[in-house]
Amino acid sequence: MIDRAGEWVLAPAYAAVEPVNGQLWIVQRRRGSDPFEDIPRALVDADGETIVPYTEGLLSATVLDNRSVEVRAHGPAGVHKLLSPSGEVLFDGHEATFTVMGDLLRLRRRPSIGYLGDDLEWAVALEPGTGSVFHADAQRALRSTGERAEILDAKGRVVATLPDGEWRWPTAASRIIGRVYEDGTTKTKYADPNGEITLIVDGKAGVFRGDTALVSRTDGQDGFWVGASGERREIRGRYTDLGLPADNGLAYAASGGRYGFIDGDGRYVIPPVYDLVTPFQDGRAIATTERSAMMIDRQGRPIARVASECGVRVLYGPDNERVWPERLPQRCRH
Repeated sequence: MIDRAGEWVLAPAYAAVEPVNGQLWIVQRRRGSDPFEDIPRALVDADGETIVPYTEGLLSATVLDNRSVEVRAHGPAGVHKLLSPSGEVLFDGHEATFTVMGDLLRLRRRPSIGYLGDDLEWAVALEPGTGSVFHADAQRALRSTGERAEILDAKGRVVATLPDGEWRWPTAASRIIGRVYEDGTTKTKYADPNGEITLIVDGKAGVFRGDTALVSRTDGQDGFWVGASGERREIRGRYTDLGLPADNGLAYAASGGRYGFIDGDGRYVIPPVYDLVTPFQDGRAIATTERSAMMIDRQGRPIARVASECGVRVLYGPDNERVWPERLPQRCRH
């Protein structure tokens, strides 16, 4: 590029140059024979300094009404920057997503994760990404940056990098769970706090509770349980929905569109007569029918029940006596 006096503004070092605003240019090292070829492009200033390095993804630049420049590329680098007219970076899309709205700029910060110590100071510095809670027993945490999943120790050091996949470390879980797609099928991988893969299960498996994990129902196949070594646990019956055994050994299971609770052998201990249920917790579960909702014990006996009478929600206790309200409207006959 030369000015009106014939002086070089941008040295002849490129195969193609596209002016942006008189101070910035998009450049290419070569031309392509195919008009649809994605040729790497870069953004440079008048001194030839690189503002955005060569990247694929059809790098483009738009001059906005306030003379700032929005730069985008949709390739692997995912460039999105807001620049001053001379190329100074005002906002970097790696730190925050932004949308230009006239004279306004809408910013959305990317998720970040860090860990505070007892003194409320950063024990592990805040960095872009998501992560698990810090597991005190293992002195480890899981952090995902979008590019990789890492296991951190209490000082923020990377103990291990996990294989490609979607990894998570639930609060009560002793093992880290990863979902990967290999050889045309979904597999679940389990890793210990040091990043060693200890078990691989076909399908979408979940957290181990005791020595049992649930493989979810997929592609018309019923869900099932697997043991600690990944072997399928054989249970009687087929269920359209299945949960994990709770501390009392009972798991919810659906059959014929109704829910009940089965034991470890697959036998219904509480028959399937409910529309919906929750898993047992502390020896109690919630079960609902079309007419009422109730809290039940391991034998299926109602401990509390809520029903609707005369348009009023009524709470009954374990003896089936009304607890609330003390009085019903006069229109109700009891």
